[in-house]
This record gives sequence, C-alpha cells and structure tokens, in this order.
Amino acid sequence: MNALVRGTNYGSLVVDNSSTDHSIRAAACSANGILSEVAWSGNAKDVPTVKQLSGFGSQFDKITAACLSVDKKTLYAGTAGGCIRLFDWPICSDKPPFREYMAHHVGNDASGAGPVGITGIRATKHYLITTGSDGSIFLAQIQTIAEQSLGDGTFFEPDPRSFNNGVVLVCSESYKEQQELIADLERRISTLQSDHDFALHSKDSMWQGAMKELSEKTDELIEGERQRFDELQRKHEETIQRHVEDLETKDSSYSSTMRELEDQYEHRLAVEIERFDRLKEKMDSLQKEVNK
Repeated sequence: MNALVRGTNYGSLVVDNSSTDHSIRAAACSANGILSEVAWSGNAKDVPTVKQLSGFGSQFDKITAACLSVDKKTLYAGTAGGCIRLFDWPICSDKPPFREYMAHHVGNDASGAGPVGITGIRATKHYLITTGSDGSIFLAQIQTIAEQSLGDGTFFEPDPRSFNNGVVLVCSESYKEQQELIADLERRISTLQSDHDFALHSKDSMWQGAMKELSEKTDELIEGERQRFDELQRKHEETIQRHVEDLETKDSSYSSTMRELEDQYEHRLAVEIERFDRLKEKMDSLQKEVNK
C-alpha cells in the first residue's frame, strides 16, 4: 500500500490498527499545517483513501502535532496557536466538526507576545501532555479538556489573568543544583556498579582458579589411585596365575607319585605271590614226603 501526496513533508504520525477487520488508518501532520488521513482496508488490491484537512483560517490554525486517545475514539491535534483540537476518530469528512481547548497561550498579553505553538502531543488514559515552541510542557486532565472545550469550531477562552495560575515556578539555581546532585548520584551509582562488577569478576576469577587447582589435585589423586589399583590388579592376577600353576604342578606330581606307588605295590605283590607259590610247592613236597 502506498499513498503519496507530492510536495508535502510530514512531521507527526499516528496509526490505528485496532480494527477487527484488519484495516489500517493513519493520520499525519505536514510542515505546512495540513492534516492528512489515510485509510486502507488491508487488501492489496484496494486503493487507500486520503482525506486532507486544511484551510482552518489563519496561520495559527495550522496543525503541528497529533495523537490518538487511548480508546482510539478521539484525535487530539495541536495547532500553531497553542490550541488543542478534538476530532472524532475516524475523521468523517474533509471539514469535520471539532472542539477546541486553549492550552499554551491565551491570546496576546500586555507584553505583546503571541501564541505559543504546540510542537508535541501525547495522550494517556487520564492526561494529555503537550510541549510548546517556547520549551514549556503542559499536562492537563482529559476530563477537563472535554468539559471546557466547545463544539462548532469555538473554544472556551479563560481569563488571561489566570493563565499559568497553576504553574509551579522553579529557581534555576535550585534546578541546576538538583541536576548536579542527580548527576553526582548517577556517577556514584555508576562507580558503585563498576566496583561491584569488578568485585564480582575478581571473586569469580578467584573461585575459578581455586576450582581449577582443586580439580587438578583431585585428578592427580584419582590418577594415583588408578595406578595403584592397576598395580594391585596386576599382582592379584599374577598370584592367581602362580596358584593355578602350583596346583597344576602339584596335581601332576601327585599323579606321578601315585603311579610310582601303584607300580611298586604291584611289583611287591608279584614278588610275594611268587614267593608264596614257591613256599606252597615246598610245603606240598614236604607233605608228600611225610605221608610216605
């Protein structure tokens, strides 16, 4: 979407995208005091509609700043003459009705000074804040503006003698002292914050070093215990191996010894049987001789 108004420079912009149908509506104030409203349905094929509000009268009627109310129902427009104009939002025509409230200056006073133009305007739920070309800042209740503003392009003009009646004057020296005090406090806060950050960084570095040293010592102890365990494991395996070998050796020796004993026993048994047989033969011979 592109809406172009040639030969115009904009300085203040308000946008309303609160509609449920995805449409977008915006208003912009140009340097020549013209207020332009652009409405777009949100469809790329649709052409945006543009309304321009101008020709309100003198140069003091030029709109210099604008903002929307919180409920998106009122457009507050500041003028070069220091007035606040209230338009129903969205704007209904090129010359919509409005209400006006005198904000920054009440006509021309005895000193001959002219109206103070509004350079900025913002709205909250209950207050409207405006800034003037003379460096002033005004804060007014929205309820008061609604009550004291009139329709049909007219406005309620208060008594010039009561202008700035609610303003609190501040001594410039006291203001400067407060500013210096605030700056000093900010410097002290910044210094304390820096010291605190440095202390935290130092503590963090110290604890990291201590943890690293402790971790290295722990790793050394673990490595020493691992080596000791490996050595004990090796000795244990060697002992088991020797024990198995001893058992195998003893078993082999036992078998050999048993075979030798068996052989000796069989040999002796054979010798005794042979001797017994010879003795028996002799006894039989003697018995025969006796019987004769």
